[in-house]
This record gives sequence, structure tokens and C-alpha cells, in this order.
Amino acid sequence: MMKKFVFALAAIAAVTVSCNTKLESDTPKDEPVAVDFSAYLNRGVTTKAGVTGELTTTGLQGPAAGFGVFAYYTADEPYSGASGPSFMYNEKISWDGSKWVYSPIKYWPNEFGAAASSDEVDRITFFAYAPYVAVTPSNGMVTGTENTSGIVALSRNSVGGDPIVKYIVSLDPTKCVDLCWGVSKNGLTNSVDGSNNHVAAGDPYIDVVKLKLGDKIDYDFRHALSAINVTIDAAVDATTVGTDVDANTKIFIRSVSFEGLATKGALNLNSTAANGPLWTDYSGSGTPLAEVLTVYDGRRDGKEGVEGAVASNETPTGLNPKLVQSKPYTSLDLTPGVTKTAVNLFNATSSTASVFVIPSSEPLKVTLVYDVETKDDKLSTLLSDGVTHGSTVENVISKNIQIGGSDFSLEAGKKYTIALHIGLTSVKFDASVSTWADGQSASADLPQNN
Repeated sequence: MMKKFVFALAAIAAVTVSCNTKLESDTPKDEPVAVDFSAYLNRGVTTKAGVTGELTTTGLQGPAAGFGVFAYYTADEPYSGASGPSFMYNEKISWDGSKWVYSPIKYWPNEFGAAASSDEVDRITFFAYAPYVAVTPSNGMVTGTENTSGIVALSRNSVGGDPIVKYIVSLDPTKCVDLCWGVSKNGLTNSVDGSNNHVAAGDPYIDVVKLKLGDKIDYDFRHALSAINVTIDAAVDATTVGTDVDANTKIFIRSVSFEGLATKGALNLNSTAANGPLWTDYSGSGTPLAEVLTVYDGRRDGKEGVEGAVASNETPTGLNPKLVQSKPYTSLDLTPGVTKTAVNLFNATSSTASVFVIPSSEPLKVTLVYDVETKDDKLSTLLSDGVTHGSTVENVISKNIQIGGSDFSLEAGKKYTIALHIGLTSVKFDASVSTWADGQSASADLPQNN
């Protein structure tokens, strides 16, 4: 027997593509050597403050993307997380069509040369994130107006400690940002004297000593978020998707809520934890707090949980407009509601498009609110358009997302597909006429004859 609401889930591991480039230098061996960069992006998950959409190596090279670098010069002292970004602050590294460039060019501390030596070892520590966003260095706030979701702030240029990237989740695909952090691609052991660098693959570039001519800071950008693709369809009179909904009936989505998501947090770029991202709460200290994130449909009936006069002013936010009742019932050719054909629940151009969320160890719970509305001129009640006669039934249902019967948590760098199936069983009738049963017989003489 079919459950009324079925969630199917699949985790898709990221695959990788590579792109190795470097800044060329003709600088002689004993002259200053420029700090050069290279970048590689794990393919998988896209990036509003910050370019939106899925970030790939090609996207990283786009004119609106690139990556940002923080660099700390600590002279002869190892990096301790106490100093500020004295060498580079949110330096934008851009692709010029053939190589990664930035300005102004920075040069390695140069205390080495032929037949020369130094008692000191100059160190520089590098951290990187992508996609690049422009901020006001003195306060770290993203410039412009798009600072309510995606990458909204960086640590200030005057603050010591590991750099952090502040992030706010949106379930509106037009505002979704795919945040990545950079680590060493292959590790780093060489230096100008051949002995001083000890950077392992997957780690940030800590305490790097001057590189040899032609060597570069080679970044592997990894996805710090989880990607969720949510589709929805209707299963009518079947345990799987079968026939379509009757032409007189529409299924409209009111809202969808996700419980267990961390809606805001700060990504510490100095992450060495099992090759995973280091997420903290928004202040940069504790653990991101799980909250409820809801996307409303924008109907004018005020039933989406918004109180007061603002209920009549709602506008659709994030949901696929084809699933939302926004027109008179008689002109819904462009808004068919939920049908047997699976579509993206969110307002995305592709059924496979994802939204990006902060990984969480909390169980993921989904609550869906939807109406089943049937046009029926014989009824005095009206549908949600306030014009058409018919019946409307609101449905609210919640379910923990599980794999193999167990709750699961979202992991960074993985795409998850949640397929929502709304089960509908039509009201059916059967009839028969019962046969006459034999009762007791009686006789009476009226009048009685003697």
C-alpha cells in the first residue's frame, strides 16, 4: 500500500576535473620572484554576493568569479593565528584567458642568493576562498546591495587570526552561492633552498618559504556546502507515478520547510579537519545552529504563516511558479500545479538545479503544505482564486529524510536529490441493490367466517 508522501534520496559524490595554470616569470634566479597562483576546482556543486550557480573550473575562470586570497607575512616566526593579513587582503586572482593574474604583484621575501645565506627564514601563510567578492576592508562587509544571502562578509583587514567567510543560506536559486575554500592540490616541499616547506596535500599553505622560479601556490578548491536538488510529482491511484491528475483538479504548493539546516555560519579558511570545511557559528566561534528555513508561495490568502497586513503583500519567493496558484483558475495553462511529471520544486531553469546549504549533523526534516483543489460549479464554496466554485483541501505533512531507515546528515561537497511524491487516491464508488429477504408469514381472516 502506498504511503501518501514518499521521499526518495540519493547522495551523489563529486567528480573532479583539473585545470593547471601558472603565472609566467622571466625573473632571474637571484632577483625577486613573484608569488604565482594556480587553481583547480572539484566539479560538483554553483555560486548572490558571489556569482550564483554551480561553480566549476570554467566558472571560476569567468569574469565575475575568480578567487580571493589572504596572505600573512610572519617573518621568522611560524604562523600562530595571531597576526593579521599583512601581505595580501582579499586579493582578487582573476583569469585573463591564459593565466591567473592579480595586481599589485607581490614578491617573495628575498634573503637567498648565489653564495649568500641568511640566519632568518621568512614565512608567508596563504588562505583562499571562491568565488571572489568585493568588500570594504575596514569592516569586511560585502559592497553593494546583495548582502543578505550568499557570502555577506569577510573578516576585517585589521583583525588577527584565521580569515573567515560569513555566509547566509537562501533557498531561492537566483541567490544561491556555491562557496569553496582552497587547499594545497599536491602538497609542497620545495623551496629556494630545497628543504623548508612542509605542506601536505589537502592542507592550507602554512609557513611557506620562498619558492623556486616557476613554482606556484597551486590551489584545489573544495565545496564547503551541500547541494540539494528537490523534485516533486504526483502519484495518482498508484504506488508509483502513473496517470495524471484529472483536468478539473490542481495541486498547488503553499510552502516547503526544511528543519535541521544551519541557515547562517562562518567558514574558517584554515581547515585541516579530515579534508573537510571548518564551519563555525556566525560569530566565528561555536557550531552553526540548526534552524527552520521556509519558502512561501506568495498567495494572497494569508495562510502561509505570515501574520498581519503583510500577508496580502506576499510575493512568490523561491518556489517554481508553475506549482503556485497565482492566476484565476480558468487561466492556469502556464501554472498547471503538481502533475505526474517531476519538476524542480524551486524556481530554477533546470529540474536538476540545486540549492546550497551549510552541512549539518542534525537530522533533516521536510514539511510540505499544499492544496488539492477541484473545480465544481455545483458547490457554493470557492477555490483559492476567490472566483471559481469548487472544493479545496489543505494538506500538511512532515517527514524525516532517511537512508536505509536511518536519519542522515548533510556532508560538504555532496549533492543530494530529494524526490517528493504526492500520493492521491481518487474517491471511487461502487453500488448494488440488495435482494429481498424472506420474513415471517402471517394470516388473518377479515372478517372471520364461522
